[in-house]
Amino acid sequence: MRGTTKRTRGGYRQVQKSIEPELGNRRNRGYCREIERAYAQIIPSGMRVLELGCGTGDLLAAMKPSDGLGIDIDSGRIDVAKRIHGEQGDLRYVTGDADSADYEGEKPFDYVIMSDLLPLLKDVQQTLERVRTICSSHSRVVITVHSNLWRPLMSLAALLRLRPPLPAYNWLSTSDIRNLLHLAGFDVVTSTGVVLLPLGIPVLGWIFNRLLGTLPVLNLLCLSCRIVARPTTTRTTAAESEPPSVSVLIPTRNEKGNIEQAFSRTSSMGKWTELVFVDGHSTDGTVEEIERCIGKYEDKWKRNRSRGSKSEIA
Repeated sequence: MRGTTKRTRGGYRQVQKSIEPELGNRRNRGYCREIERAYAQIIPSGMRVLELGCGTGDLLAAMKPSDGLGIDIDSGRIDVAKRIHGEQGDLRYVTGDADSADYEGEKPFDYVIMSDLLPLLKDVQQTLERVRTICSSHSRVVITVHSNLWRPLMSLAALLRLRPPLPAYNWLSTSDIRNLLHLAGFDVVTSTGVVLLPLGIPVLGWIFNRLLGTLPVLNLLCLSCRIVARPTTTRTTAAESEPPSVSVLIPTRNEKGNIEQAFSRTSSMGKWTELVFVDGHSTDGTVEEIERCIGKYEDKWKRNRSRGSKSEIA
């Protein structure tokens, strides 16, 4: 996200200009109410809550935390949040980057929330790793992101000026986010769709979002996906703590000129590393070159096996 500061601030300012004239129409209130409800289903009041990308602070305030900290890259939005929610002494709003925010002196938070933030980050994994440092074993990370199914409609809505234009998005699938959470030290607890109808239409909003949107098939069509994750349990067994071995698979066909670089430039990785050459009937002496390099680099690499019409050498 360090690079995102430069990339997205201009976009945030563009959005801010469109919302400054009338604070009451900051965002689609129907959508916001449904998002607030989705988070409130997970987060009880009276918890310590951190929100990254808090914007004007409405979502954090709606959680009624005992201690709430909101961080956003846009100082204008932070000023708006302070004006609106400044009288609530249990809420703090500061300007900062998610990946470089200073958490020194902060106790672990019960909940960390990120609403529609991940697509704006250049380095999602780094941000999640920073979040991991202020989580305890009982902490939960709650994330909402837009579904890729809605991408064409949202682009059309922005083109027709039915919604504010946003900075360039990095659209992440649910699987992408699961993998990034795992790499950052989190396990996904639940993942479900929320907000089938992102408009504040009386009666219809209730029917679509609270009834139809919970059904198995229709749930997949919701605008947003809510993901809840917890810190990964520390591994304890010796077998799990050992680094993995690494196999480098190199398919070859008439690659004689590149073989020696594979031997000389491949570094040692993991517990041990092997090179696996799979040759497809080379006619330029590729196999012979592999044999020659095995002899030349025998201190680093050793022959494993060779069989059939293809040479497999490690």
